[in-house]
Amino acid sequence: MPTSANPTAYGSITPTQAAYSSKELLKRALPYLVLEQFGNMKPLPANNTRSIDFRRHKLPVPTSAAGFVLTEGTTPADQVATMESYTLQLTQYGAVLSTTDVVQETHIDDVLKEYMGILGENAGQVIELMRWAALTSEVSINVIFANGVASEALITTALSKKELRNALRSVRANFGRPISQIVKSDVRFGTQSCEPSYVAIVNSDLEGTIREQLGANFTPVADYGSSASPLQGEFGNFENIRFISTALLGKRPNAGIAVGSAPTLLSDNATNVNLYDVLVMASDAWVGVALKGEFAVHPTMVNATPSDSDPLGQRRKCGYKTMQGAKVTQPAHIKKIVCGALKEA
Repeated sequence: MPTSANPTAYGSITPTQAAYSSKELLKRALPYLVLEQFGNMKPLPANNTRSIDFRRHKLPVPTSAAGFVLTEGTTPADQVATMESYTLQLTQYGAVLSTTDVVQETHIDDVLKEYMGILGENAGQVIELMRWAALTSEVSINVIFANGVASEALITTALSKKELRNALRSVRANFGRPISQIVKSDVRFGTQSCEPSYVAIVNSDLEGTIREQLGANFTPVADYGSSASPLQGEFGNFENIRFISTALLGKRPNAGIAVGSAPTLLSDNATNVNLYDVLVMASDAWVGVALKGEFAVHPTMVNATPSDSDPLGQRRKCGYKTMQGAKVTQPAHIKKIVCGALKEA
């Protein structure tokens, strides 16, 4: 067994115990991983690296069929495929929690076990926020402001059909394909097929606004029928856009115009209205490292053992670390909408 004099790479726990802790940690992270479903994701390899390469081949989109007419008995000239290569630089993220021998010995519950659970929630939140920052910053030029105003400082209206249709039209015009395969909502890395569609990632504050603004054009998940399989976080759809809701992403409290200029919009401080970023995306728009699978996260746990720094063995610690990154590879396949949310009537 590992001891303070002979620790494992996971502190005071064995590799087998670490594998179990990793699964339990990831279970608590899963509810926050809505973005992960829609990226071109790779699992972290066994030998951790500072970067991961992504490649794809493509032919230019033809403007006419004339150049592809075949002549009988004549071999056509080769087309030239181009390869696009992307290197994703990874950054290490992590957190540590501490407790004491007194807490561990006097509490009914297993404190360290619960700590590993809340660290899992933290990991899911931190990595989703990192991904959101990467996606929204790299598509900053592909922005639609609500009601067609020139900047977010002038926004006085909520999300509407107009912005959603314009975003979808833009993504389609740039040959963005519907998403037909997603990363499974499971601690193990894997993919699964889904009904082809585009997705809109929205803050949960916008759910009521979307239902009200779209009216009869909005189909809630409850009306999908038994043959449909809703995606994680999905609450409805509109014209081939599936809405994915999350309380973690997309809200900028009190970042907009004065409440007096937009009295119908939601505000957290009654002084300035909230702004909301909505991402409408197609397939293969961005790449990332999956927070799932055998090597996705590295848990550690250190028991309260006497040492030079803790001579009475009073402190216990647990934590996690993970190598992560995200990058937009096809900016034209993501459109950002900046809008307000309606106040409750």
